[in-house]
Amino acid sequence: TVNENVLGGWSDSLGTPSSSDNCPGITVTNNAPAKFPLGTTTVTWTATDGSGKQSTATQSVTVNKALTSTALSSSANPAKVKTNVTFTAKVSSVVSATGTPTGSVTFTIDAGTKTASSTTVTLSSGTASLTRNNLTIGTHTIVATYNGDADHLSSTSTTLSQSITK
Repeated sequence: TVNENVLGGWSDSLGTPSSSDNCPGITVTNNAPAKFPLGTTTVTWTATDGSGKQSTATQSVTVNKALTSTALSSSANPAKVKTNVTFTAKVSSVVSATGTPTGSVTFTIDAGTKTASSTTVTLSSGTASLTRNNLTIGTHTIVATYNGDADHLSSTSTTLSQSITK
């Protein structure tokens, strides 16, 4: 039994089996799917020699959701009070072969304060944006949290400090 961990459903290779026998003409096959589903799949390898005798071995392949990263930016920092400020979250998969993350991002402004607010926005091509023009004078903290999807884990941006001036 050989174990392999894969992220997000893709595997470059199961490896190359080795076999030996005193009969020539060994063929080796397996029942691996083209793309592994999330969870653990047992792959059975079968070696058949020239006289038709067979031997089998198994390999466990575990597919986990892919890691993501969320980057947060502001269209203007500092910004003047009552002007539009657009916060943009760019979500990407740490392993590029796992595709573009889908789903949503939750923007949280001033978490833990009495003026805290959260808004969830749907991703489009890995990007979500939120525009606000009602931030008061001072410094505000903004965090973007990607909520994950069927193939990708959630992730949270670093905190952005947004300055609003007169």
